[in-house]
Amino acid sequence: MRLLEKIKINSQQRWMVCYKLGGKYECSTLNLNNIGTLLHQLLKENFISEIEANAAGIVEMHYDFFLTNIKNLTEIKMYDLTEYEGLTMSDVKKGKPKKRPYRDESTLTNDQKAILEALKQTGNPALIESFWKDNGEKKFYKKRSGQFWKYLCTLPINLERYQIFNELNKRTATLMTEDNCFVYACIQAGVDGKTIDHMREVIRVRDFPQSKVQEISDATGIAFNVTIGYFNDSRHNEIKRYIPKECETVRTIDLLLVEDHYMLNERLPMTTYFIRNYIEILKA
Repeated sequence: MRLLEKIKINSQQRWMVCYKLGGKYECSTLNLNNIGTLLHQLLKENFISEIEANAAGIVEMHYDFFLTNIKNLTEIKMYDLTEYEGLTMSDVKKGKPKKRPYRDESTLTNDQKAILEALKQTGNPALIESFWKDNGEKKFYKKRSGQFWKYLCTLPINLERYQIFNELNKRTATLMTEDNCFVYACIQAGVDGKTIDHMREVIRVRDFPQSKVQEISDATGIAFNVTIGYFNDSRHNEIKRYIPKECETVRTIDLLLVEDHYMLNERLPMTTYFIRNYIEILKA
C-alpha cells in the first residue's frame, strides 16, 4: 500500500515490477495510469481489506496487474525507475541492476528542460549523463571550460557553425552533444580528421579546463587565440594566446569563449543594430 501511495502522490513515479511465472521472468511497469489494477488484485485476493482499498483514494480498475494469482509467483522484484533509469530485463536476469544518482528535473531552467528532452529523443544515455554532469551538479568553484551553449537563437539566422541552434530536436541535440564545443569549433575551422581524433583523446570529457588548450597546441602545432567574452560591461574582454612550445606553428585558430562555450571568433554578416532592433525592423 505504501508503494501505491507513493505513485499516487508523485505522478512521475514509475516502477518496473519483475516476477517469475513458470520459471520465466515477466515484467510490467507500474505507474499512475495502472495502479488501479494492482489495487483490484490485492483486494480480490484478500491481501488488503475493502476499508484499506477505499482509504487509498485510488480508482479501482477491474482487471489484474499480474498474469496469475499473486500466490503463484515465486519471486517478485520492484525497481524504482527514477533510480534505475534505462533498466532492462537483461539487467534483472543478471542480478546486476545499476542505480544512478537521483536527478530532480524541477531544478532545471525551461531551456535546460528543453535540451534534456531533446537529448532523450536521441536514445543515447551517454549524452544524457553528460548533460547532467554539466548541469545537474553544484559547482563549488568557477573555472573557464568548454560546455553546452545554453541558449537558443531566436533570430532567423543559421548559427550552427558555432554550435548554436534555432530549435531543439533530435538532429540538433546530436550536433550539440556528440563533440565538445572546442572540438566542434576546430572541425568547423577545417582541422583534419586525424588531428580532431587526437583532440578528442586529450579532452575526453565535455567540461575541460583551459590548461588543456596548451596541451593540444603543443601536440598539434596549432596556435589558439582565445578571446574571453562577457555579456555585461563589468569586465573587459581578454585574449589568451596558446602557441606550440616545441614545434613550428602550422596554423592559427581564433576562438571566442563566452559562458563556458568555445566557438569560432569571426565576423558575421549582420550588425549589432539588426540584432538589437530586429522586432522594430520587422514592424517597419
